[in-house]
Amino acid sequence: MLEASTPALTTSTKDNNEKEIGCLRDYFKENIRVLENIGQFSYIIKIRLDEYDASLTFQLDSTYLTRIQ
Repeated sequence: MLEASTPALTTSTKDNNEKEIGCLRDYFKENIRVLENIGQFSYIIKIRLDEYDASLTFQLDSTYLTRIQ
């Protein structure tokens, strides 16, 4: 659960997130699935790696990117 001290998602942060996801979609083409606003997560990103018969799942909440900047 997000705490009251968590900064709100700004337009520029949302734009940056959209750009990153766009780059991922361009790179992984049909091997990526992006779900938005699922429960507590802003994004759930699933990437299938055919050459390794594996997949990666990233669950990013609304504080993604604001915590690492």
